[in-house]
Amino acid sequence: MKRPLLNLLIVFLSAAIGGCAVKPVQIAESNTPRAIPIGSKANPIEFRKIVTKIPLGEQIGQFQYGWWCAPGAAANWRGGRLNITDEELTETFRKELEANNYPVVGDPYALFDDPSAGEAEILVAGLVNKVELKVCFPFSGSPNIDIGNTSTLKGGSYMRVSWQLYSRAAGKVVYEITTEGSFTTESTVPGGLPVFLRNAFAANVRNLLSDKGFHELVLKPIQLQHEPKSTAPNDI
Repeated sequence: MKRPLLNLLIVFLSAAIGGCAVKPVQIAESNTPRAIPIGSKANPIEFRKIVTKIPLGEQIGQFQYGWWCAPGAAANWRGGRLNITDEELTETFRKELEANNYPVVGDPYALFDDPSAGEAEILVAGLVNKVELKVCFPFSGSPNIDIGNTSTLKGGSYMRVSWQLYSRAAGKVVYEITTEGSFTTESTVPGGLPVFLRNAFAANVRNLLSDKGFHELVLKPIQLQHEPKSTAPNDI
């Protein structure tokens, strides 16, 4: 093979191999949750709500498509395939707490008032204020991800959440913390974009559980305050 052709082939292969990679998202620190020791008394927790402070349609990343992960359409918040629900995030929160022995009450799927929710001593609410998404759909042949297999992808997601903990006994928000979480995979996974967003949110929950202040607040009895009680946590 003539050298110019060999050089051209090397350049082509290098570009092709480089194109297979997905641009990285911001990587958050991953901490080990502090589990509740078995047999310990802890304040029951209810996850009250998760809200977002990201404008509808704001660009949060870019899709890539095809075997070489070519640049495609912009990824916009809650647009197109970003169809994750608040119920899915609530379920993710509950699973992470239960896996670490935290007492969780309240049924997020109850159609009417759930009596068990009244047992909660601590109400938790979260505000999602940043999301970053960079993923590739290698089996789609369209920049708009509307041709081929559009449920299998690889790449990464990043999420930042501000949390508030409201004490029923104290009648006020008693703790606030902001966490970050990310999820990345170089291998393709099925399930679509919700898988990436749920995993980034789960990483936030685990980092919340790793926080010493949060852990001690759940374990430590909360003293009653001589202040009027409000009926619901502050909006965040």
